[in-house]
Amino acid sequence: MPNNWFVQPAVVRLDLGDGQWAEIKEQITYGEAQRLSGAMLRTVKTAAGDNEVGVDFARYAVLKLQTWLVDWSLRDEADKPVPLSPAAIENLTPEAAEALNAAIDAHVAERAAGKATSTSNGSATR
Repeated sequence: MPNNWFVQPAVVRLDLGDGQWAEIKEQITYGEAQRLSGAMLRTVKTAAGDNEVGVDFARYAVLKLQTWLVDWSLRDEADKPVPLSPAAIENLTPEAAEALNAAIDAHVAERAAGKATSTSNGSATR
């Protein structure tokens, strides 16, 4: 059983290179994780009128950034700060969005590796 049953709000600053950074949640909640997982699914009517479940990667990718990001240092072409917002996330270049997603994925993997290490060392109980 976990020692702490609830997510404690905390922020981690990720270095994006070139003096840029993004602050993300250290951990997302169960509810956020479920909404993110659900965002991948979409229902589509087939020509026969049946419902088919498909995957909506675009919706998932945007919601992932909206869920994890807390703040960033990104600036526009006039070197003015761009406030973090859903519209700003939608307007990112594909390369910028990929860099942010990669940084979040690395953070999640690092966190998971740390948990796996503490579990294998006998720190976790069942």
